[in-house]
Amino acid sequence: MESSNPRPNFAANPAYFARAGAFFFLIFTLAFPACSQQEEFPSATPTAVPKAALVVAAPSPTPSPSPVSPTPRETNASAQQTGGSEPLSSPTPQGLQLKTTGNVYCRSGPAVYYKAIAAFPPGTTLPVLGRTATESNYWLVQTDMGLPCWIWGKYADLTGGDPKDLPVMTPPPPPPAAFIISVDRVGSCNGTWGLTLLIQNKGLLPLESIEATVMDQAKTFEYHYPLNQSHRFVWWYNCELKGQNESIPPGGQGMITIPTDSQNLQGWPLVVRVRACTENELRGECFERTTLLFP
Repeated sequence: MESSNPRPNFAANPAYFARAGAFFFLIFTLAFPACSQQEEFPSATPTAVPKAALVVAAPSPTPSPSPVSPTPRETNASAQQTGGSEPLSSPTPQGLQLKTTGNVYCRSGPAVYYKAIAAFPPGTTLPVLGRTATESNYWLVQTDMGLPCWIWGKYADLTGGDPKDLPVMTPPPPPPAAFIISVDRVGSCNGTWGLTLLIQNKGLLPLESIEATVMDQAKTFEYHYPLNQSHRFVWWYNCELKGQNESIPPGGQGMITIPTDSQNLQGWPLVVRVRACTENELRGECFERTTLLFP
């Protein structure tokens, strides 16, 4: 555990301000404020297409010679089936279409921490299969290969029907390690600045270790969360240690502060990469997010 000293001397530890050259390449087609729901966008359609896990509302498994009625049905246990990479039947209700207005990923579930299984450029039109039970603004569509996947509606328009008539689909469970990140604040201590990130655990297991990097888009600077603190989540501002967590439970949240030396990052568009794992020393199930944030 850290010392209870309310005024830690962060500047005395050079590990807080380690810098390194950036060797990974990232293209952002669109960007938006960190306080909103995050989504990253592709520069090209992925070549590999893994299986898409999905639990969807569907007609009764009893064979019937008559066609399936397009009338929406209530979701219930007897009307659910597990969908994977197998092609699906015609969408319900018929005629409802989604048209992308930007470069978008199509994911195995309705959130950014689900795996992307396809990507589409602006102007792509896809049939809509269903929606979530909540107002998540994600829509289940069907690709031209018959695969079901979820698209964020912020960069898409629906036409040809009322979305409320869509059947409610039950998404697959989240991955063991999954989270979303946002900027909590930018603070300083005697001329030493720090960027504090909020980490919300959306996975099935506790997050036990973390590493993080922040840089500007031009890669003129790069800062890291101290490696000697990767086994805990520590945050500070106004020259005070505000808190630390040994782990973040499922559904919980924690924060980390990345020291940025004398650099005030307020108002900068920042490329932030965070990797968190379900075991100490960045082991176990791990999940990584790279996104553009605006402090």
